[in-house]
Amino acid sequence: IQLVSLPISTTLIIFGVAIIIVYMHWSFSTHNLIVRMLGVLKGEKLNPKDHYHQMFQNIVDEVCVATGGVKIEPVILPTMSMNAFALSDYSGKNIIGLTEGVLARLTRAQIEAVVGHEAAHIVSGDCLSTTITTSLFELFSGALRGFEMLFRGGGRGNANIRVGRGGGPVILFLILTYLLLAFTKLLSQ
Repeated sequence: IQLVSLPISTTLIIFGVAIIIVYMHWSFSTHNLIVRMLGVLKGEKLNPKDHYHQMFQNIVDEVCVATGGVKIEPVILPTMSMNAFALSDYSGKNIIGLTEGVLARLTRAQIEAVVGHEAAHIVSGDCLSTTITTSLFELFSGALRGFEMLFRGGGRGNANIRVGRGGGPVILFLILTYLLLAFTKLLSQ
């Protein structure tokens, strides 16, 4: 293998373009991060008239005091499965979410333990790194979904990709991009 030496000007241009792409990726991935994630999860604000939602709000308020005043917003997921999560972003917004199933099936003491566990993720900072990492890889997963729709014909079941003469490089580029996105999705999991 023979190594090719690039001129310094070409190297600087490539480096500059890479920095711009990284900045754009970071900005897109972290902008409205929690709002986007709650949209995907279908998270909802608490209903103040619901007894279980009010109990959840009270537990979160108690945890906020216990953590030294860390502001945490409770969110509910309208599903009867049993799950909980915590989200954080760089603006200092913190979310603890529970499913309706957790509220319906667990006692107050058990819900306090679940909320305390999620609050520990927020206070320790590991929640922030997990949230950011998830959002960074979400861009690639979204692009992969777009490629899959393109190959399936926009969801209609008939792919409508036409490439004229000399289209081999285009097809190769699409296939390599798809494989790279699929590998990136695998890494994110």
